[in-house]
Amino acid sequence: MIDSQHNLNTDTGATGHQERSSSGRVIEYEVVWFTSGQRREYEQFIASFQGKMYRPETFIGPNWWHPGNPLGGFLLFAYTPDEIASRCVLTGRRLAYEGKTIDCFEIGGTYTLEQHQRKGLFSRLVKQAMKLGFDTPAQVIYGTPNDRSGPGYQKLGYHFIDRSDSRFVLLTHSVHPLLRKLGLKKAPVRRVERPSKQARFRHWTFTEVGLDEYVAATGEFPRMNWAGDGYLKRRLGTGGDVSHRRFFHASSAGQQAWYALNNYALSFLQLILVSEFFLNGQIDRGPTKLRLLRKIASAYYRHHDGVYLKCRVDPEVGKLTRVLKYGAFVHRQLPICYFANPRVSSSFIDPLMQNLVEVFQLTDCDIG
Repeated sequence: MIDSQHNLNTDTGATGHQERSSSGRVIEYEVVWFTSGQRREYEQFIASFQGKMYRPETFIGPNWWHPGNPLGGFLLFAYTPDEIASRCVLTGRRLAYEGKTIDCFEIGGTYTLEQHQRKGLFSRLVKQAMKLGFDTPAQVIYGTPNDRSGPGYQKLGYHFIDRSDSRFVLLTHSVHPLLRKLGLKKAPVRRVERPSKQARFRHWTFTEVGLDEYVAATGEFPRMNWAGDGYLKRRLGTGGDVSHRRFFHASSAGQQAWYALNNYALSFLQLILVSEFFLNGQIDRGPTKLRLLRKIASAYYRHHDGVYLKCRVDPEVGKLTRVLKYGAFVHRQLPICYFANPRVSSSFIDPLMQNLVEVFQLTDCDIG
């Protein structure tokens, strides 16, 4: 039994499942999950696969599954005796709405090895995650699926919402993407060798600030996730390689802008990801941020291919104008999907999620 093999406590469970491989061999899958407080048990489980068919991409929990998350969470795996086949993550969150907080989970981090796809593992893990989350009990589970996982969530009954004008936008950095595509540029994104504390652009002054100053200045700004009780410090200061996170303040004639940035790999591109952006205490809806982000990228970074952010795109601005004026290329949507706890009225959850779309930024999901 898995409990005795890995010495897991009673908060961890396992279920069996059999499938046949393309060669006709019977593959027996087990499903196991760990709470956000079970770091030691999780590491023991991972270590038990060392020397077998080692697949690190399925072993490492996404950097947004933080062990010790005070809001809870679960890391789920489907595995065979030889390797981990599939993964799903449930991260504790707390939504902020009309002065109230709503307990929820974010679901994501799904991954299945190619040879184990089309065996129902995605659905099996997501269903198990939903049971764990709603038994907690969370009022809603939400996620931000990509094109590959989206159909799977739709089949399981998740609702999809997003603004029609909300897109990922790429601000390219000269010819760097082309050079990287051709294999002529391979250096990763990094800081300038001697970064200036301040930089100027027209009438704007830029300053790089620390996490504490950023959190103190932006803690009351509108966000989908409730930013109380040290949430922002945990969200922006733990998990993954936090040395890549940087925070900036820009000021000009009474205007105050704040940016949280991170490194991000998109296919062959090495990008600067904008986790969130604010202007005068609100989410910046205008084009000002595009110019300011370009300046921050050129003054404080080297060897990047551009800046990547999710923002509203003015449908009245043509593609050519957008490229010539801002160097901006519109990429794809990032819809929010959600599933309400069956014990909670949909008349409450549906308008709640529709309203929260208006203040959603990448810090509210696993990407940021």
